[in-house]
Amino acid sequence: PQTANELTKGQKISGSLMQSGLTVDTDVFSYHVDTLTVVTLTFEHNANSLNRHAWSVEVTNADGNILSPIDSKGQPFVDANGAVLPYLPVYSDQAITQATYTLAPGDYYFRVRSGLYFTSDTYTLSVE
Repeated sequence: PQTANELTKGQKISGSLMQSGLTVDTDVFSYHVDTLTVVTLTFEHNANSLNRHAWSVEVTNADGNILSPIDSKGQPFVDANGAVLPYLPVYSDQAITQATYTLAPGDYYFRVRSGLYFTSDTYTLSVE
């Protein structure tokens, strides 16, 4: 896997994406759990008035399998056509976005990527 900064329960990590020409980086954070657990991922940033898909957060296990995020109502995140999204969409007009994941014992990777609209704004990621 890519180089990852370790994320621990309750810790807030700040980051921002960088762009060089047409290339945008991905921020990667590792997370380890010892027992079956449900975690809440919180993504925070300074909201603005634009409703743009600014970031995508993808969670994978050590084998690279993608875990689908679940919203506060116990439902998967879906696109405009109702298709289940394999990532957590974060919009620029929402200061806080949360999702839950059920994690079996093992190692996981949280990848923060650009959404449809690039922003270099600072964000904070935490897991509870």
